[in-house]
Amino acid sequence: MDEIIVIGAGASGLMASIELAKGAKKVTVLEAKERAGGRIHTIYSNLTPVELGAEFVHGDLELTNSILKKAKAETAPYNGDIYEYKDGQIQKLKDFIADHSELEKKLKGLKTDITIDEFIKQFLKEPDLDDLRFTLRNYVEGYYAADANRASTLALREELASASDEQYRIKKGYNALLQYLLGECETCNVKFVFNSPVEEIKWKHGEVTVKTTTEILTASKALITVPLGVLQSGAIKFSPAPAEHLAAANQLGYGSVVKLVYFFKEAFWKQVKVEEKKLTKMGFLFSDASIPTWWTHYPDDTPILTGWCGGPRAQKLSMLSDEEIKDAGISSLSSIFNIREDAISSLLSDSYYYNWEKDPYSSGAYSYDVVGGDDAKLVMLQPVENTLYFSGEALYTGTNGGTVEAALLCGRDMGRRMLADI
Repeated sequence: MDEIIVIGAGASGLMASIELAKGAKKVTVLEAKERAGGRIHTIYSNLTPVELGAEFVHGDLELTNSILKKAKAETAPYNGDIYEYKDGQIQKLKDFIADHSELEKKLKGLKTDITIDEFIKQFLKEPDLDDLRFTLRNYVEGYYAADANRASTLALREELASASDEQYRIKKGYNALLQYLLGECETCNVKFVFNSPVEEIKWKHGEVTVKTTTEILTASKALITVPLGVLQSGAIKFSPAPAEHLAAANQLGYGSVVKLVYFFKEAFWKQVKVEEKKLTKMGFLFSDASIPTWWTHYPDDTPILTGWCGGPRAQKLSMLSDEEIKDAGISSLSSIFNIREDAISSLLSDSYYYNWEKDPYSSGAYSYDVVGGDDAKLVMLQPVENTLYFSGEALYTGTNGGTVEAALLCGRDMGRRMLADI
């Protein structure tokens, strides 16, 4: 029986392990943390799931929904109203990006790929497109956790053309999907070694030796599914270095995220009026505050606000302490809703935070498409002498980038490819 080491117990690593083990291969999964899931990180406040990592199912995603169905995990649609706080006022938006039809026209005129920043400067110069410029940049930096100076405009065009307006939450949290995958791994006799950060991978054709902080393992092949940020940080030493693959990894985009989840004693925002109507159906709210994006659990009435900061802003914010990040959240809500900070703090019953940039085993949140990034992905998807393989959401080439679906698909497909190579 061929022995295979899978490095990383996130969605991609778990999915690949299931494929490999079902193909009668002996699989050992090495995971740096004490838990599986990677950037799926559900904890619970009483019985309420708190998503510190992945939260939404973005549209009708075939593989994700197939797994959720097998896991008997129900989803709930998320369809709240969208608002924007700008120039001291809250106003309602029709979509995440203002003047969507105008944006589509401008995007159609694009012949070659340029960065989002260049696109804004070249194609959105008109004074009356200020709202479009503001919401587009917020969308790219927030939703994609991307740097507008690197992010691909053609990739944005493709994603917007195929994106679904439907968003879902998993009622029991993403942990329901994770537990199903772990159950499948157990059924297939996949072995897990937790709390074992990989320090070095030595290899030659047909043989891999992996040194962790706790032990040394050998196998005929290794699949590396660690987050892109870990590869870019150089935390894992390769001997010899697959130079072309590591250079390709450094060309790809990988964003930062700081996430806050606040539980309140009451939903104070529902008393705020916009155009004489209370914000009873508020879903998302975008702003230029230090924590710029907020959302509720609508239509669920649980008084929760989730704060989100992604992209370059999050890199700066990640330097703060947890207490300073909490204060930044309260300060942001105070300025947006024009309510005193002490009044908001007095209503706070619980709070949770995750600073993904500071997590050494993710070194950021998720990937985004950059100009010229497709070529780098193709390099990384090629095996190194049929011995080292790479997988993960960062290598996904479709229109659902940066998602759990992307990670699952990459893991499944790479697992099947490895079996074919064997």
